[in-house]
Amino acid sequence: MHFKILDPNVGIPMNVFIIIGNFITLFQNIPQVIKTYQVKSTRDFSSIFLFMRLTACFIWGAYSIEIDSLLMLINNLITLSSTIFIGYYKVNEIIYDYKSKKIIMYAEIQDLEKQDETILET
Repeated sequence: MHFKILDPNVGIPMNVFIIIGNFITLFQNIPQVIKTYQVKSTRDFSSIFLFMRLTACFIWGAYSIEIDSLLMLINNLITLSSTIFIGYYKVNEIIYDYKSKKIIMYAEIQDLEKQDETILET
């Protein structure tokens, strides 16, 4: 496996575009990662979107390894790491919401039981 920095199948202008694309991919992920870290919320993110993005990263990563493209692999690793970071917060948020609903349901059941007891006493 010999990763090539520049793709020998395309000319220098296309290789420059590939490098620019990698920098754009890096910088497009940074604002969302920072915002997610600051607000600790991913409510606006669809779980399906994150799953599809994660799947695409694995597919493109496998392809970039197959064709020995270091630039494409770096691009996918950047996207993969930001997707995992955001996904971590999404999973924690889902777990928190699930536990919160269970606690609320338990409290409502206790209130209903107290109401039943007061009705039976009268």
